[in-house]
Amino acid sequence: MRVPAVLLLLTTLATGQSGDTVAAIAAKGERLVEAGRLTEAQELYKKALRSFPGNPDLYYELGMVYFRQENWAEAIKAYKNSIHRNPHDADTLFYLAQAYFLSTQPILRSARSMEST
Repeated sequence: MRVPAVLLLLTTLATGQSGDTVAAIAAKGERLVEAGRLTEAQELYKKALRSFPGNPDLYYELGMVYFRQENWAEAIKAYKNSIHRNPHDADTLFYLAQAYFLSTQPILRSARSMEST
């Protein structure tokens, strides 16, 4: 009986440590974004994803950096990775839709200018 309890305790501790580490990374990333250091935040999140490749929050935050940079294609990729891991997250779905919409704006402007000629 002691072995399963020990395994459960170790699993719980390990999960808590991962969450704390991801939370600390996200907090550091937010500070970088607030300071306008988007490239540094982007690199921080990419590096963190090598350690925590399945974390939807890190993909979401990376997507937010790309969104602020107006890099719609990369934002869409990051949001899709987040949604794949957490399909019911409303914020990610909202920003994914926004990124898709905003990525079409140059095409729409070009089409409108062609109509007026």
